Amino acid sequence: PDPFPVPGGSLPTVLMNVLQTLAPNDPFIDIDSVVAMIDFILDLAEIPPLIDLEEGKFGFFKGTNATKSWWKINSGKYDLENYNKVLEFDGMTRLPDSWWDNFGPTPSANKSGVPGICHDIIGTDGMAYSPSVDKDADVWLFNDQLCRSIWLSFEKEVDIKGIKTYQFSPDPSVFSMSNPNNYCYCPNVEKCAVAVPENDTWDMSGCDMCIDGLLSLQGCQGAPVIMSTPHYLDGDPMLAEAIDGIEPDREKHVTYLNLEPMTGMPLQAHKRIQISVPVFPSTYFDCLKKAKQVVFPLVWVDEGADIDDENIKKAKGLLVTPFLAVDIGSGVMIGAGGVLLISVILHSIFGKK
Repeated sequence: PDPFPVPGGSLPTVLMNVLQTLAPNDPFIDIDSVVAMIDFILDLAEIPPLIDLEEGKFGFFKGTNATKSWWKINSGKYDLENYNKVLEFDGMTRLPDSWWDNFGPTPSANKSGVPGICHDIIGTDGMAYSPSVDKDADVWLFNDQLCRSIWLSFEKEVDIKGIKTYQFSPDPSVFSMSNPNNYCYCPNVEKCAVAVPENDTWDMSGCDMCIDGLLSLQGCQGAPVIMSTPHYLDGDPMLAEAIDGIEPDREKHVTYLNLEPMTGMPLQAHKRIQISVPVFPSTYFDCLKKAKQVVFPLVWVDEGADIDDENIKKAKGLLVTPFLAVDIGSGVMIGAGGVLLISVILHSIFGKK
């Protein structure tokens, strides 16, 4: 649906109606030339696929069907620790400067030209990790929908139909604006952050748009899209309090990966994100004249994959059964050895008599 319906539909048509209303008989305004110039400018502009100015519409997943993005990953041939790590995304080894501010986590870092991690492509795509997963180390993944890399921390061990896995999920610091590594994700941070020289930190109290749990994708998507966890899980409490019906639930709304630790293979994966838009009072629209300034949720999605019964049997045959056989065999051999040892001892005792 068109979120901003206007008479005439397309942007050039609407502009022509406006010009004709404002200057119907002005000899100095050639309406057709003005509209042609606007069309020419729009053709030159790089408009993201989710915006269609010709039709006066936009959609959050518009233009993404049947599209391709190019990923260059490490095969792990020379170092298995780097297996499946992303080397390039669409030919880029780092994210564009237009996506995020080049802003350091501390004033000294910023002054030295150390921009933080916002432009770094770190980790895998989440489809696989190197073998021997360590529960004490965070795992990283690059998510092109979020336009950033995130880290996931160990939560607990989970049994999936007889196979032990490690569950990793993002902790609250991943999307917290109190985390200095996230300052570069704050919109217009260079204008609102104030340096505190005494302890080499930033005073972020003046950054009204830096809110825990929110990620503005204006830079990389070209539209006022705000990503978060569903129901603003782990976000600033004011976000949930402002909207009726928002009830964050960790079991339902957290993103997680269940990795088989020996192989690094995910047996379950669920990426849960919410799409919202900022709403401001406006005198141009009657319905927004009395509106409060809020971040309004539109939809949240759960992109999940769970291993099926056929593949769980194959996985158990490779991961569980051989080790179970070794354990049973070892137990039998130890038992047999114990019996043999006892027999030798008894024979030596009673044989002498």
